[in-house]
Amino acid sequence: MSAPVPSGWTETTLGRVRQRSPSYGINAPALPRGVGRYPYLRITDIDEAGRVDIGSLPSVRDTASDAYILSEGDIVVARTGASVGKSHLFRDVGEPVVFAGFLIRLSADKNTILPSYLTQIMQTAHYWDWIRENSARSGQPGVNGQQLKTIPIVLPPLP
Repeated sequence: MSAPVPSGWTETTLGRVRQRSPSYGINAPALPRGVGRYPYLRITDIDEAGRVDIGSLPSVRDTASDAYILSEGDIVVARTGASVGKSHLFRDVGEPVVFAGFLIRLSADKNTILPSYLTQIMQTAHYWDWIRENSARSGQPGVNGQQLKTIPIVLPPLP
């Protein structure tokens, strides 16, 4: 990291402040809303500011859907294509929401880092520079869960 680290803060990586390993969403077809069992969040449903209109989501009906339900504070990150690195902090919307296969779920260890702080990191020039450098490959740009764990971050004391 190029800037000095404030006193009491720690240099670490995303992998060291996670609750569980990054995971990929379900690969299932999107159905009209109400036809499937749950609302279905895809890359295309996340705008450039990281917002999602839950009411406009399609639905998904797949026997494995329960394993892909988002929890309050989960962050989903686009893993491929022109939107690689785009992220969304999931907030409880009163019904289960399933995330799609081209998204990676990150779950922050809330005893170490606030998910909202991690989301703010994902809006910085430092983060986007890292995404550009690490997603460049021949053909389609992309990152995977193992790469995301290596993102360097500066962690303030939790209080």
